[in-house]
Amino acid sequence: MDTRTFGQRLKERRVSQGMTQADLARKSATSSSSISHFENGRNDPSLATLQRLADCLSCSLNWLVLGNEGEETEKVQNIKYWASRIPEGQLKILENLARDLYISASNKD
Repeated sequence: MDTRTFGQRLKERRVSQGMTQADLARKSATSSSSISHFENGRNDPSLATLQRLADCLSCSLNWLVLGNEGEETEKVQNIKYWASRIPEGQLKILENLARDLYISASNKD
């Protein structure tokens, strides 16, 4: 069970993605002070704000609020985050790498 609070998960995810509170505030149409209050447990965001935060952080609303998605899902979210920043012309390389890794792992079973 995930014993971290919403605020801890929010901060952890924001930092892991290299964002400041101001960056996240700007991307999620929220104020920096609100982000700080959310992370410190002083205020709770609205559902609409929660969804914008989850979208900006490339994670599910379920994980952000409840923390009950597994580690593998978070890893997949991280891969999606970084893949979304790869130039379009290089995405085929990533796709081929993922396929080759899958094939290699399947052959070991």
